[in-house]
Amino acid sequence: WAFMAGTGLLVAEVNLQTSCELGSGGVSIMTMAKRTLGNTGSNVSSAAYIFLHYCLLVAYISRGGEGMAGLLGAPKDSLMYTVGGPLAYTVPLCVLCYAPPQ
Repeated sequence: WAFMAGTGLLVAEVNLQTSCELGSGGVSIMTMAKRTLGNTGSNVSSAAYIFLHYCLLVAYISRGGEGMAGLLGAPKDSLMYTVGGPLAYTVPLCVLCYAPPQ
């Protein structure tokens, strides 16, 4: 818990310092990384950021698919459990997120 709090405070400090230097209201993680770590550090941190969020996406779809397959009553060794559950979880969320506003 202390590590997460300390990391959050350090990111906030870099964000405020970069905002003051640039004179803008907010800055992105890419901008902070480029100004503090240079181009190579920015590329490495961007790759780590993308990898982390890809892993989170896979984990959410996997566990959400398990839950959905359980709700649908699919046996654990069936195709419905391994493919149908994640699809039944992901497709409605995609439609909800990307449906045009009315």
